[in-house]
Amino acid sequence: MGDPSSVGKLLAPSVDMRIRITADEVIKPRYSPPSHLRNFELSLLNQYLPPWLYCHIILFYTATTSSVNASEKVSSLKNSLSDTLVLFYPLAGKIKDAMTIECNDPGAVFIEAQIDTRLSRLMSKPDPDLLHRLLPFNDADTMGKFANCALLLQVTIFDCGGLALAVCPTHKLRDASSMCTFLKAWAKLTTLPDNNCTGDTVSPLHFLGPSIILPVKHLPDHPFSPHRLDSEKFSSRRFVFSGSNLKSLKAKSDSIDSSGHQHPTRVEVVQALIVKRASRASSRLHPGPSLVFQNLNLRNRINPPVSVDAVGNLVWTPSCFIEEGVTELHQIITTLSFSSLCQFPFYEIDFGWSRPAWIAFPPIFQNLYRMVDSRTGDGVQAWMNMEKEVMASLERDEEFLAYASIDSPVDINLG
Repeated sequence: MGDPSSVGKLLAPSVDMRIRITADEVIKPRYSPPSHLRNFELSLLNQYLPPWLYCHIILFYTATTSSVNASEKVSSLKNSLSDTLVLFYPLAGKIKDAMTIECNDPGAVFIEAQIDTRLSRLMSKPDPDLLHRLLPFNDADTMGKFANCALLLQVTIFDCGGLALAVCPTHKLRDASSMCTFLKAWAKLTTLPDNNCTGDTVSPLHFLGPSIILPVKHLPDHPFSPHRLDSEKFSSRRFVFSGSNLKSLKAKSDSIDSSGHQHPTRVEVVQALIVKRASRASSRLHPGPSLVFQNLNLRNRINPPVSVDAVGNLVWTPSCFIEEGVTELHQIITTLSFSSLCQFPFYEIDFGWSRPAWIAFPPIFQNLYRMVDSRTGDGVQAWMNMEKEVMASLERDEEFLAYASIDSPVDINLG
């Protein structure tokens, strides 16, 4: 790869934490898939997604009191990953075209990096711009060297011995549900003595392919192209809604709703507040209506439903107008796109060193709003990005800030 110090230079000038890549390699499956599994066909839902679109999540682990040091943890992760890829064989493949993942053992990309700070310092005021640097697909050298690989991973070691594990599968194969299924299996295999994988170690996997929704042979490779985050015009923030504030917000919603509707969930009240206040902030700069997109997990919404552990991308994105009377797309001024990782058991992913101290989900595309559980499970972190002027307006919005805090410290006991 290129000069590792160049990665650190990409950080915001106010951030003096430097990241350097120390190693990269391709981890192959322990055993090759049989010949009849060498081409994995995609469904229509996944066909239209561009090859460079990756899911992502970052799991943070503190240094443990055990005798296992950071380098031994990394070695164990790589060893068990080889077994895990036997079970999740499409993730060891490469994107061949819009319809196919070629599964002839190219392997998963595994990046190792170091950062010259302690994990406690990063968590004292989490910076979304710095967190972007913990994702492997943000390095041009990595993406040039490992183009079209189905799975990218990066382990970043902190000075204190803590580590960040960034998991980035192609969106053509994975959604949040599938990513959680993969991580649970990988963690389980890591904790086995000598990674001794047997046939019944992990529950049998059901892969979602063209049987769900048949592909279209002549669809363009990637008609859907979300806009990458422009740091000159857009800013990212993490807003935290505590459990107590969510109780107040839900109580307010219940008092307003007298129509007999079901009580809203914590995710629903957070999303409703964001839509209301972000749309108002945006309208001051761009007067006009907005369009809201919501990613939905279809596993329990189709007939017949499929298992929650079914592996693949089974997400659909319906939309709605938030201004009455607007029916034409050219009238839309602002778009807001939401997805939620709440209630997925990411905080239970234990590779044998304890559960994650924190989960991060920094946005990488414009006008995206991502929600994930707080570590206590009763709060919500909302990762948001928007135009800088709109964000500045939202940060002064007293009604919004009555329930949300900005980039607050991660409330855990770190050594």
